[in-house]
Amino acid sequence: VRWTGEPIKTKNRRTYYEMATLKLGPREKNVVPGACLLITPDEEEHQSVPHYPCRVLSLFTMNWQGKLRNMAHVQWFARGENTILGRTSDPREWFLVEECEDVFLESVSRILDIEYLPVEDFAKWRKQGGTRAAIMKEDAGGKDGWWRLLYQPEFGRFPFPDKDTIKIKGPGECYLCDKRNKANEDRNEIVGEDGKSVRIQGSWYYVGQLLMVTDATIPFKIPAKVSKSYPKAKVDSKMYPEHWRKPAAYESDHVDTWQPFQIVRLEQVVKTRKEFFIRVRKLYRPHDTHLSHEEARTKPYSLLHWSEEIVRMYPREVAARNNKISMDEVVGNCYVKPMENSSEEDELIKWTDNGEDRFYVDKLYNADRKTFEPLQAHVIKELRQALNLWPAPVLEEVSALNTMDIFAGCGGLSTGLGQAGVAKHKWAIEFWKPSADAYRKNNPGAKVYNQECNGLLKQAMDGSESDGIPKKGEVDLLVGGPPCQGFSLLNNFKDREYSKFKNSLIATYLSYCDFFRPKFFILENVRNLVQNENGMVLKLIMASLVKMGYSVGKFKYDSRMYPRF
Repeated sequence: VRWTGEPIKTKNRRTYYEMATLKLGPREKNVVPGACLLITPDEEEHQSVPHYPCRVLSLFTMNWQGKLRNMAHVQWFARGENTILGRTSDPREWFLVEECEDVFLESVSRILDIEYLPVEDFAKWRKQGGTRAAIMKEDAGGKDGWWRLLYQPEFGRFPFPDKDTIKIKGPGECYLCDKRNKANEDRNEIVGEDGKSVRIQGSWYYVGQLLMVTDATIPFKIPAKVSKSYPKAKVDSKMYPEHWRKPAAYESDHVDTWQPFQIVRLEQVVKTRKEFFIRVRKLYRPHDTHLSHEEARTKPYSLLHWSEEIVRMYPREVAARNNKISMDEVVGNCYVKPMENSSEEDELIKWTDNGEDRFYVDKLYNADRKTFEPLQAHVIKELRQALNLWPAPVLEEVSALNTMDIFAGCGGLSTGLGQAGVAKHKWAIEFWKPSADAYRKNNPGAKVYNQECNGLLKQAMDGSESDGIPKKGEVDLLVGGPPCQGFSLLNNFKDREYSKFKNSLIATYLSYCDFFRPKFFILENVRNLVQNENGMVLKLIMASLVKMGYSVGKFKYDSRMYPRF
């Protein structure tokens, strides 16, 4: 290693340079921040381990174990085969990982030529859908390939990078180190100068604010309710031949689901020479009271009950050492309105629906006497004052996206998107006429195609403008749940030709995405899609979307976790 030029900066016992010259075999190569390298594995690793790709953030020298060493601070890349995509990925595409490290320049085995190729012209990218121009050329990027997406291995997601974040800022500057240092600093609880506020996990909370706490953190006086189960009734198997599929017992609601956050009010911040803690007031949900399970489940999810019970919460380390309730369990703040009379309840429920983390309180609950009492005047006053000081944020209005619904049925998937205000139903494709008629009736403003989706896509690709077929650039949101017979665990005949044909409609759906290039794309299917063919179907779906240029993520949702209706 030979350094070029004078040092440009000294910081934290590190001396930074603009350029280093490395002798790799018979040739010398210059390395500057932004260059891509291959790093040899550590000596204890097996020889078959491939060399690690990275991007240089800064170059420097420092004393390490008594010796002056030549080093680089780097951010790692991931090969496509080392992501969730496996061998379905493009061998020339790399993914930037949000991990950094110091490496010895002597461990560099090769300098890579990898080019950053983001989608710069969005309008042009949409117009290229379904054409040869949309296919990435084999020689695209640098000699060793190209990259444009991050990879988050803990989630199996491929998000777009923040362009300002990934810029080389200068010697000793690393956004990943800054992010990690801030996270470590935020873990320390701090009391405000006024003694009436506390910083927990980087957020400030003030006396009088309502807070959300992770479930099962604070014990209630009433024992938790045990879910009931109902044995399956005996029926005539000849009359009900499919009855054997049903479970031996039906479980009641909220079985194997997460419990909701607990709600508390910050009453006091106590800091002395000997101890530091906060005092919070418990608020009960209907399920936490003495009400029966059947009665509690009829109450609104946003309903709370005031109480006179106060508990203490301690800093993380103190709580772990003494088996106390930790401040680390605080999730964030919330917003609570008082209900003075029962005639206000409908309006309060609407208010809670119009924003996130909103609740209302109707009565004072006494767990010892198991009674509900009217709210006292000072409680109503304090809750109103809190809302004046910290108003509940209002969800921003969003422009509805022009939506195409494929395999639409009667509109079950896209209806919720429409109710949320993000989808404007413009086009729908449904092969079965009764469902198509139902969709048309439910969405009179939509153009509903009661025909086979492959044929309609061919018309669009041939440039047909008949029958209101949308043009490229007009579809903003594409939603669909391709038939799942070939994946469903309930289908005993998924190996038959009909089920395999239904599976092939996933490729058709991806072809729609490739042709129309919507801004957003949602593919819904059963959970077993992930396991099918050892995950190969999921990998091919994600690899296809990544290759198109989309930011891609996979999510598993359990409808029991979202009991809104």
